Amino acid sequence: MQYLRFVAAALVVATHAWQMVPYVGTGDLGSSFVGGQAGVDIFFVISGFIMVHISGQGASAQPGSFLFDRLTRIAPPYWIVTLVMAAVIAVAPSLFKSAQLDVAGLASSLLFFPWPNPNDKLGTMPLLAIGWTLNYEMLFYATFTIAMLINHRLRILLCLIQIGLLVLAGIVLPFAGNAWFDFFTNSLMLEFIFGMIVALVAPRIRLPGWLIGVLLAAAIAWFGWAIMQPVGRLDAMRWLIYGLPAAAIVLLVVSADLQGRVKNLRWLVLLGNASYALYLVHLFVLGAIRAAWPRLPTLLHQSDLALLFTAFMASIAASIMFHLWVEKPSVALVRRQLIGVVKRTTA
Repeated sequence: MQYLRFVAAALVVATHAWQMVPYVGTGDLGSSFVGGQAGVDIFFVISGFIMVHISGQGASAQPGSFLFDRLTRIAPPYWIVTLVMAAVIAVAPSLFKSAQLDVAGLASSLLFFPWPNPNDKLGTMPLLAIGWTLNYEMLFYATFTIAMLINHRLRILLCLIQIGLLVLAGIVLPFAGNAWFDFFTNSLMLEFIFGMIVALVAPRIRLPGWLIGVLLAAAIAWFGWAIMQPVGRLDAMRWLIYGLPAAAIVLLVVSADLQGRVKNLRWLVLLGNASYALYLVHLFVLGAIRAAWPRLPTLLHQSDLALLFTAFMASIAASIMFHLWVEKPSVALVRRQLIGVVKRTTA
């Protein structure tokens, strides 16, 4: 599963790396790769699977512990990156062409709440643009926690009902165009349901390795076709075009893993562990490369292959450093401090 998380993050990096091409590239490999955004859809399916998995065992089976674990895992690294970006914008706003800093936008970003961006073209995107997907993650965590509070055994069904009602409201209620209504009722939430279904189905699949391989190849081909389609960030059919093949891939990879058919390669595990860091920091790396590229030797400007390869490898290197030196320590620190506060207040 960790390998797949890295693939998902890498697809997003590829999309954003290609966005540099019109400014500093030649266009010999194409001027865009919009389909890489489907890495987000893989993330959403994986998230649905993981929430079912971890909520059924250990301390995370308790709603409070589950939410504590999720918040302290996601929030500290995101807060750090968001605050760094806010500081840079405050000191050198010319470095960012679209991001604008205001108190409401910063506060809502840190709280994972959608808020109208000062730049009208960005809708409800937070200060750190890629954070819009984390807002959906937090919405999913909220619905899942509510389901656990009502009835832990029926948590999957209750979460499915909540998400279904939200999406249905987006279809039947006459509030389309309202930023908050559009966010909370977007059909992208259905991809978390796909992940929960994967968690139920995958352990029951017993197929020979060769057949899983054939089906996985077919699912990857399906996904390859899907990412070539013109799908927008909040397209009403994105859950169907991107989400279904993403779910098929996750299902087959999980099935293979549960049968012990996935080798444990340490370097790939590290890349998977650093996938969240890669998602968070790659825009900073790409911004630095875009600024520096015109100053580099002209030999590198013969093909965009050098530009994209440099962007990808630099992003991976930065993500591993951030994961090891910032993400892990910050998560451990916040958890330790909060647990200490709870112990002192309940003593």
